[in-house]
Amino acid sequence: MKRNLLVAFAIAVCLSVVMWPETSVHGNSSGAPAGYTGSTFENSGRTCGTGTGCHGGGSTLQNSWITTTIPACGYTPGQTYSISVFVTSPNRTKFGFSLSPQFNSGANSGATAGTLIATNGTQLQSSGRYITHTSAGNQQNGTNSRTWTFNWTAPASGSVTLFAAMNAANSGNNSSGDIIFNGSLVVNQNTTPALTINNSGAAEFCVSNPITLTSSIASGNVWTLSGNSVGTGSSVTPSASGTYQLTNTSGACVQTQTLAVTAVNGPPAASQITAGPAGLEICEGETTTLSATGAGLVWQPGNLTGNSVTVSQAGNYTVSSTNICGTTTSTPAVVSINPLPATPAITVAAIDGSCEGSTIVLSANNAALGDEINWTPGNVAGADLSVTESGTYTVVFTNGCGESALVDQEITFTATPEVPTISLTGDGELSASVVADSYTWFLNGVEIEDQNGASITPTEFGTYEVIATNADICSSTISEGFSYDPTSTNNFGGNVAFKVYPQPASSLMMVELPANHELKFLEIMDLQGRLMLQIPVEDQGLVSVSTEVLENGMYLLKANNTTKTIVIGQ
Repeated sequence: MKRNLLVAFAIAVCLSVVMWPETSVHGNSSGAPAGYTGSTFENSGRTCGTGTGCHGGGSTLQNSWITTTIPACGYTPGQTYSISVFVTSPNRTKFGFSLSPQFNSGANSGATAGTLIATNGTQLQSSGRYITHTSAGNQQNGTNSRTWTFNWTAPASGSVTLFAAMNAANSGNNSSGDIIFNGSLVVNQNTTPALTINNSGAAEFCVSNPITLTSSIASGNVWTLSGNSVGTGSSVTPSASGTYQLTNTSGACVQTQTLAVTAVNGPPAASQITAGPAGLEICEGETTTLSATGAGLVWQPGNLTGNSVTVSQAGNYTVSSTNICGTTTSTPAVVSINPLPATPAITVAAIDGSCEGSTIVLSANNAALGDEINWTPGNVAGADLSVTESGTYTVVFTNGCGESALVDQEITFTATPEVPTISLTGDGELSASVVADSYTWFLNGVEIEDQNGASITPTEFGTYEVIATNADICSSTISEGFSYDPTSTNNFGGNVAFKVYPQPASSLMMVELPANHELKFLEIMDLQGRLMLQIPVEDQGLVSVSTEVLENGMYLLKANNTTKTIVIGQ
């Protein structure tokens, strides 16, 4: 014990002289003397060299004043770490140090271990075996203290001791009063495997298909979730979302790793599709917007993505949402398209020709079921329009989506000849009063063949009628019958306008004649022209005719050249 104290004292005195000589009250700008770090592998572990003097007061052990960023697990070969050396003493403002990293075992015992890298306030010595202060780096940078920080790159392998000696100077002109400290720190190579967490699946998983988190180190594990322990084995099976922390303790080496996972309980909930203001029933050429809630939505048909889509086609639209647990598809939203009204197509059908007095039917029947059809003029609804007058007729289709184009149809009726009258000329011919292109003559209701002129020569007793026809094949109404009797003086009378009532007549019939007529009698004939009754008229204006002697049926009533058909019986 005495020998150790003497050696320590000698080292302290020597370090005072050599490391911080009296010639500089602030310490040696070239740093401490090399080789006196207290290393057990050189200079007998002394902290100052031999010479004319050495710092007095001995050396105080302060291992805690050497700190590094090397993990408790040890250094990683080739990795660069930070090393700090601290010294303090009351009322001291000038400081110095010397440090050397040396292998402490094996064939390289005492050899320089790794590589020192100087920073501000430090410098290397002896080809980098030692690092010490500079003149600018010996002043305090804390209250009565100094800290030097520099870098060290770890060797390929081996156990290393960092030896250091520190001086707290009193700024005197001799070695007396300086205080020497020494310390050492052993750092070993990290042989503990790096801690990792292995995930058997993905970070997001379905609870029904769990994952396993496994430590890369089999023992010494503690698993926690939100500060609560969830296992101490080599693996855990997560059942909830969160950040899982794994702490592994292997001797002095404590390593921590974390891994965040997301637990999904099942497929996403089905979203309800909603339609925008246009709704699900739109008109041709319009669009509507379909919307749904959720993430990662895919719309069909079209394989569209997003929370809303704009569509213009009819169909059943669905939206699907997918997560790690599966896919959920919504109930379809059925979009229907209402067409615009078709352009009307008018067809023309003449029911009884195209002459005046006939009827033409216009049809626009290509409208869709439910479309409104309207004709003008007249504001007539329906697919068919019966037309009896010339003019322009327009039709339009209308539905909830609007109106069709307006389509016009021009209708022109051909004029018909006036109703002709028949007169007996002085030449004994029957002549039609209307000028026309052709004529059709009838005797007792039967057409006379090959008689198409404006006049004919009667050859038989009976009632003659005529129809006048123009070049457009429009015919007049058949004329009043002309009763021809070669033996009757009435044949040479004029036409007489008269009225007959009632019709039919049961037993009595009234005949109303015009004033100033020159008739002598009325004649009733059967349809074959045979005389059935002859009624005297004289100057009467209203003639009462008894029909009781006649059988029920149709007869001809003749007044001069005018003949009307009458009916006897109920």
